[in-house]
Amino acid sequence: MPLTARERLAALTLPGTVRFGAPSIEPVRRLPIGIAALDALLDGGLPRGHLSEISGAPSSGRTAVLHALLAATTRAGAVAALVDLPDALDPPSLARAGAVLERILWVRPPGPRPALQCAELILAAGGFALVALDLDRAAATTRPVPRAAWLRLAQAARRADAAALVLAGRRHTGAAAAVALRLRARRVHWHDRLFDGLTTTATVRRSRFGGAERIATISVGDEIAGFERELAIVSRRWSSAAR
Repeated sequence: MPLTARERLAALTLPGTVRFGAPSIEPVRRLPIGIAALDALLDGGLPRGHLSEISGAPSSGRTAVLHALLAATTRAGAVAALVDLPDALDPPSLARAGAVLERILWVRPPGPRPALQCAELILAAGGFALVALDLDRAAATTRPVPRAAWLRLAQAARRADAAALVLAGRRHTGAAAAVALRLRARRVHWHDRLFDGLTTTATVRRSRFGGAERIATISVGDEIAGFERELAIVSRRWSSAAR
């Protein structure tokens, strides 16, 4: 009786492991953001071992989401890094959001390309659960970053089994990102003429794990509102003392 194609393949002496059928799918490890609606939208958080991107216009909630993510990561005992191209991080606000500052490496590079190099080097060093690259508006006035650079960053994240995250006003990473999230502010909340947070819509624009174009509404910015109220109290006390 002639051998079947499967039996002939099985009889071959091939290097490595030979499997038939589709490979088994391993579950994706997630890094929680710390905002329940976003974690539900992303099936538990940012995927580890992958590059993700969060984009949105100014006042869309990107900073608040970054603060929540850094807080959740460091409170869990992990170490995070922030490559801060616009030099916009305010450590007191980050601490009020609950982040453990001693577990955060803060790097302020001189330009977009050095920023990418810093992110790659940090990932290559190992030991970081999260490496976030904040481009903000600083990258809008420079030449686009080559696609190969984003692919290298995604590969570095895979080797480090870390969550690599790019934050910017618009999309930059293209197909290199496994997950792309878009934030759009819906309403700004005020209390006694002070900023009291905002309501924003989060849309999954890209996902290799299914479920693209899913939408969630979140409220962010409580730590910023607290900071504004503290400033107002100090200002009133100073005015009273001056009188």
